[in-house]
Amino acid sequence: ASASDPPNLVAIMTPNGVLRRKWMPEGEGVNVTLGESLAPIAHLKDRLISFRGINHTVPAGAAADNHRQAMGLWTGTLRKADLSAGGPSFDTFIGNRLAAPPALEVLRLGIQSPGSIDVSAPSYDPSGLPKLGNNSPRSVFTQLFGQAPGGAPAVDPLRRSILDDVVADYASVAKRVNAVDKARLDAHVEAVRQVEQRLAMPQRSCATPGAATDWPTHTGGYDSYSNPALTQSLMVAQFDLAALALSCGRTRVVAMMMLQEGEGGSSSNYPWLDPSLANHHSASHAQKDALALADRYNLERTAQLVKKLDELGLGGSTLVVQGSGLSNGAAHDAVDLPIVMIGNLGGRLRTGRLVRGEGRAYNDVIL
Repeated sequence: ASASDPPNLVAIMTPNGVLRRKWMPEGEGVNVTLGESLAPIAHLKDRLISFRGINHTVPAGAAADNHRQAMGLWTGTLRKADLSAGGPSFDTFIGNRLAAPPALEVLRLGIQSPGSIDVSAPSYDPSGLPKLGNNSPRSVFTQLFGQAPGGAPAVDPLRRSILDDVVADYASVAKRVNAVDKARLDAHVEAVRQVEQRLAMPQRSCATPGAATDWPTHTGGYDSYSNPALTQSLMVAQFDLAALALSCGRTRVVAMMMLQEGEGGSSSNYPWLDPSLANHHSASHAQKDALALADRYNLERTAQLVKKLDELGLGGSTLVVQGSGLSNGAAHDAVDLPIVMIGNLGGRLRTGRLVRGEGRAYNDVIL
């Protein structure tokens, strides 16, 4: 990738903070020791920017509690009493400047996130109103390609031959010329085709990432979190769709909310990792050691996404930003937030280092 390659952004928010003692990197500059929880992306160390000392301080008396304020992290502002924000989230801000119709400005995805703006909306429109992510892979695929998943591979309009647009004119002209001139036309078209093929970038794959039978039956609502197989299959499908949308040029920006922020009952469950994670929110308050298993699992999904982007030729031009709006769930603490970036955007960013913010605001990371 080079600085001339068009950039892409994937922003991922995970709920309820992390197990800080196993997440936070140590060191200075390029001399970085990653925390145990970052092991799934340790092989990407030279492509990482990790952070310490970045805060999103919520003053006393701010609207709602810090779980809900965490959902406003990407805006760089505090959420108001109606849970709107003071402006757009950075995914929307960037998407508005990168998108070219008919591509989406932002593809917003949810994974078992209920339709509630207080705990499931990290993305905000230009006026500061929350925008929920789509929880249904089938619905997302139809939104992107106008057809249900499992059909024929989608056609990528950005990778059609330039000759496809003039083939009708060529056919009309060919009927009106003599055999010698038709042979010349044919030779010219073939020569242009060969030049185009030599200059073309590798063909991007727009094939459905899974057969229809592999996709979970999911309406996009607040389904039961007691079904671990459903949650896992949704994660796989939504991450596949993020890569698919970028590779097919359907968007340049993907925003994803993994599971649900806060709340009790059946929410944000990782029971297949450890029984104590049957309620991730409660486990975050208790700061159980098992919480690191969820942190690692989330980053394993991200590592798979980066691998797929690399295979599609997009790894060098895509920036992946992942973190949480809380640091220590037990204290509802938004001080020293867990943030990691993957990718240098074709040399635009200096990677392989730890940035110490010394108390600076998350707004500075966004900028």
